Amino acid sequence: MACLWYDARMAERRWYRLHPLTWLVKWSLVLIVGATLSWLQFQPSGWGVFISMTGSESTSRFGWPVECLNSEETVSGARATRGDVSHKLEWTTSALVLNAITCLVLVWSTWSVTTTWTAMPNPLQIAIAKALAATAIIGMLLVVVTQRESVYSFLMDRGLTPGKALEDTPIASVPVLFALACTIWASISLATHVIGRLWSVLSSWRSPPASPSAP
Repeated sequence: MACLWYDARMAERRWYRLHPLTWLVKWSLVLIVGATLSWLQFQPSGWGVFISMTGSESTSRFGWPVECLNSEETVSGARATRGDVSHKLEWTTSALVLNAITCLVLVWSTWSVTTTWTAMPNPLQIAIAKALAATAIIGMLLVVVTQRESVYSFLMDRGLTPGKALEDTPIASVPVLFALACTIWASISLATHVIGRLWSVLSSWRSPPASPSAP
């Protein structure tokens, strides 16, 4: 996949020629993103408790970016024994698939962009065009953050309940926003690569065939 970070000299820096510190930075970023996304799946995004004279019932909802698991615990009797407690798990298949695809795309995009970035001859040197593209991506992220209520409404209109675990742990927003920025960057790179290939194919079709040279 072509990338906005691409440089012709990157072919000279294969993965086995990278400095150990570069490897450490790259895989640390990927692992932090993957661990954060995994951790968010097990953080309750909502819960409720109902208590009565005959027992109690508590519910917890899990999943990010949408809730995919509803856990119910029912206690019968004022003083429950082990046999008086029942658990029930309800999975939402469509939400589970959406969460899995989202997490895989975020982790893959982080790996793809960091791999290309660390393969550059001078990773800290950024051209003006790349800096402008990075600024545009930051602007997109700010729009997503400020308009998250609109995103929640969009999901709820389609029968999906947005997970709120990220709002309860703001520190987790840092690796998630980084992964989202990598996803936008990789998407733009893929789109420009596809458009460039299509333009090359169309140009070759429109070009008249070369006439044979006279003997």
